[in-house]
Amino acid sequence: MDVIKELTASKFVSTQVSLDGNQNVQINTFYHAFYGALYRQEKLLRSLITEIENFEFVPADIDNDPEIPDLIKPYRKEIDTRINKLRSLYGNTLLDIRISIVLFCVALLEGIMSEYLLNKCVSKSEFERYDSLPFMHKWKNVPVQFNQSYNLPSDLDTSLTQLYTERRKIMIHDKPTLVEDGVVSISGRGIPKTDNETELLLDWCSLPEKLIANLLSSDPETSVMGSKMQAFKVHCDPFLSLRN
Repeated sequence: MDVIKELTASKFVSTQVSLDGNQNVQINTFYHAFYGALYRQEKLLRSLITEIENFEFVPADIDNDPEIPDLIKPYRKEIDTRINKLRSLYGNTLLDIRISIVLFCVALLEGIMSEYLLNKCVSKSEFERYDSLPFMHKWKNVPVQFNQSYNLPSDLDTSLTQLYTERRKIMIHDKPTLVEDGVVSISGRGIPKTDNETELLLDWCSLPEKLIANLLSSDPETSVMGSKMQAFKVHCDPFLSLRN
């Protein structure tokens, strides 16, 4: 059995039928799968944070270990620390979570905006024109074309910029650093070092619902029964409820 095909196919497609009852109008997408994927990564991260906070470190009895040569015992005692033990136990898993949250979140936001545009645009050419624009431009400026009251708040703008420009681009478009004879000849791009990376990751887990809420809050079409924007809201509600 093809386990991927047979067990995940139904979870990877979501169909929206227009609220006016026209069964000939539907939107098939797969980006909704990233809601669940992002939610599960958030749950795992929060669980590991609790484990790490409660972890009790017991130093190894290096002095009395006959299998450790006396010459290297001082070095072994030096590296036998709580932080090193935590790195060996959780480091790789946390790195996987870090990468997954960034990429899942961006993929989800790409899908959300594409469906929003599909509901707003009146022609295929208009949809393709807006959908092909840069990611940040679509979230900051394009909705104004359909709703003059739209505005991306500064806190969401900052969070989105950190996610997409300072994390996703660096992860996807890796550029190594080349050092020759102690001189940097090619400067690579590294992920910015911050003191609140965990807080940022948790904030990005809730970013999609905040951006959807902002899209809908100022759009008068959202409250119109049978409108495309109300259909868009209804389509998103079951997935947003995962975190509630």
